[in-house]
Amino acid sequence: AKAADVDLACYENTEFYTRYTRAASETGGRIASILDNMTSCFGSLFSTILILITIFALDPLAVVFLIFPIVLSLMVRTRRNKARYRLEMANTDPVRQKDYVHRTIYLESYAKEQRLTNIFHVLTGYYARSINQLCHNYRTLGRRVGAYRALDMVLSIAQWPLVIIYAGYRVLISQTISAGIFVVLVNAINQMVHSLEYLMHLFTTMQQDGMFVQNFRDFMDYEPKIAQ
Repeated sequence: AKAADVDLACYENTEFYTRYTRAASETGGRIASILDNMTSCFGSLFSTILILITIFALDPLAVVFLIFPIVLSLMVRTRRNKARYRLEMANTDPVRQKDYVHRTIYLESYAKEQRLTNIFHVLTGYYARSINQLCHNYRTLGRRVGAYRALDMVLSIAQWPLVIIYAGYRVLISQTISAGIFVVLVNAINQMVHSLEYLMHLFTTMQQDGMFVQNFRDFMDYEPKIAQ
């Protein structure tokens, strides 16, 4: 019903139609994903807080070595999600054109027109331009996504050795903690790393889903300029 109320001129607007297409095709799955991830987030957050209290009781400074890389990684993943969103939105129109041409060429009902007219060359021209646009998007916007992904992997890999080196220094060099405390601390840190990684995954996934759901909200909030 909402689609019928929207001004016809909006469907000739590439940006509006792109957002409408994404809203119509993805909103249901994105909303369900957000609800599922919110449920998982509460349980994971509770266990993470308990582990964090345990680590803080054993060695408060170890918490700093855990939280600092996590905060940096969260910032990187947030930027990566925004870059990925821009990439997917930029790819919506060329992908739609490419798929349309692909369907049209293989439909039997259009076989006669393609043989008797020049429409086949027109369609392949649209197809080539769509592919070129997709390649351009991946060379520009896609590189940003890849760069953020690489930086996030570096931060994730560096987090665990950094904390282990600190704990090893405490037990071997400064000898301020016992070997038993070291074992307990390392196990707690290991659990903490996995819990924080899972929490970040849930948060960034919900953030990414939320950006696409916003397309649906913008579409539903649109007020037609011409009275029906």
